[in-house]
Amino acid sequence: SAGDVTSRETEYLAAATQVLADDTESLFSAWNEGFAAEFKGAGTAGSRYQTQLDAALEIVDGIVVICDEVANGKIADPVSQTDVTLVESQFSFNSLDDFTNNMRSCLNAYTGDYNGVNGTGINEFVNQQDAALDARVLSELNAAIAAVQAIPFPFRNNLNANSQITTAQTAINTVLTTMENDVRPLIAN
Repeated sequence: SAGDVTSRETEYLAAATQVLADDTESLFSAWNEGFAAEFKGAGTAGSRYQTQLDAALEIVDGIVVICDEVANGKIADPVSQTDVTLVESQFSFNSLDDFTNNMRSCLNAYTGDYNGVNGTGINEFVNQQDAALDARVLSELNAAIAAVQAIPFPFRNNLNANSQITTAQTAINTVLTTMENDVRPLIAN
């Protein structure tokens, strides 16, 4: 309870809170004044992205990396080694939420939407070029999210839920393959 916190612990919490607030402000500024501006200005002087194509491919490549990390790292490593110490967020029991949010970030990056705000995503280009592919990507992303959510909670106690884990990994790797083999070439051409 709050009454059990010593004055020294209170000082520490206040200092740690200030550091977190300062870091958050620095990150927000770096995003708004740095990377976000460069991304929006893709193809113009001062941007690390020489073309808008480079920026779009960065999104696709980022989705591929996240899919690989979740399916073939965050899920696969603790399962294949039967080692609970390899589970992400093992003490907070947030692993499945983390995996789900990783996959939602892929969906958000693809659509440009976030938290009820509709943005412009690469899916609009994909849809104009190949509506069936866009529908397939959206379906695959949603299937991957649902498959992760079907893994029994908490993940750390269910490393032997082979059917659900394999289904989730397969669904995520399907997104990865589609992004690499179908979406990336479509955008790159």
